[in-house]
Amino acid sequence: MRKMSSERDPLGPVIAFFDVDGTMTFRDDGIPTDIPTPAVCNAINSFVSSGGVAIVSSGRAVSLLGETIQSLPFRGIVALDGLRVVLDGDILLDEAIPSDLVVRMVDEMCRVGMRCLFQSDVCCVGLCPVGDAPSEWRGAVARSLEEMLLYNLTLRFSKVDFMDESLHAYRSSGLLRHELAYYDVGEGAHELVPHGMGKGSGARVLIDELTRREGHAPACVYAFGDFENDLSIFGVADVSVAMGQASARVREEASYVTLPASQDGLVVAMSRLGLV
Repeated sequence: MRKMSSERDPLGPVIAFFDVDGTMTFRDDGIPTDIPTPAVCNAINSFVSSGGVAIVSSGRAVSLLGETIQSLPFRGIVALDGLRVVLDGDILLDEAIPSDLVVRMVDEMCRVGMRCLFQSDVCCVGLCPVGDAPSEWRGAVARSLEEMLLYNLTLRFSKVDFMDESLHAYRSSGLLRHELAYYDVGEGAHELVPHGMGKGSGARVLIDELTRREGHAPACVYAFGDFENDLSIFGVADVSVAMGQASARVREEASYVTLPASQDGLVVAMSRLGLV
């Protein structure tokens, strides 16, 4: 089960990276997707109380994590698929899509009629060149590059989210397919980020800084997730755990497969692994 790295120190901390959507939380009618169950909250509190270092690992911007998750004792955050990394309140990494590429992306998305959400920790702006904006979008909505500039003059964004309805438009664009890395994150959702970036690269930055601050490399690194954007952080972890509803590819890459998130699979896995 364990693929222990040579850069480990038995005197160091045990680190666990927790994905949000589909791992700490799950989609269900009437249940907000940003609120973990009490059992999940208790497990994370217990892990930290016993000396563990808990880190959020999410495609979301920090501002979109929700109050319950932000109230839990996470020492750090790998957000926006690894483009923003925070440890002990200090920003270690804050990357963005180059602004000239954002201009080309917006023009191309308007050309192919692609509705999507541009995210950063400063603001989120939906691009809706055709039709109505989805009700779940948080933030401003633009229909052109000129309107995007009204909401974010610098065009500083880290990632793009879109749903199945825009998948055909995305696939029709050579520019978007070639210039950005793509993740299928399940449940009809998709993400675009700069090439070479991911949760794994963000996790490495955090682990290196935590090692410097603690004076010891980690004793062991765990990662919990469920979709393609978690695969890069699985490669950093000694033990990777896939949720039961994860895709076949993610389950195959994991050290261990637990129950679905809807059945508190995270809690089951943490108990089995001796983390709580």
